Amino acid sequence: MPFTDGWYQGFGLYPGTFNMTFHNDSKQSYEAYDVFVDQEYVGQKMMANEYEHIADIEDFLRGRGFVNFSTAMEGDHYEIHVHDDGERQAIKDNLNMYFHNR
Repeated sequence: MPFTDGWYQGFGLYPGTFNMTFHNDSKQSYEAYDVFVDQEYVGQKMMANEYEHIADIEDFLRGRGFVNFSTAMEGDHYEIHVHDDGERQAIKDNLNMYFHNR
């Protein structure tokens, strides 16, 4: 039966002329990371494709003008350490917006 096993022998009057192989082994894997700001949970970063990375959060924060922080990864926890106490709440607010607008 054509296309049921991922391989079709041919088309039309000339069977075997057009050998086609269909690979249906692609799977969708979703990675999720819990994000913390100074040990306080702020949200979850879901990555639905290979173009998304956990470092996108750092890029987002730097793009918003925040520079006084560092990041660390431990398993599925992404920790953001804020070095300026005055920026802590603003970073959390921006991350809240980031997670809700995705």
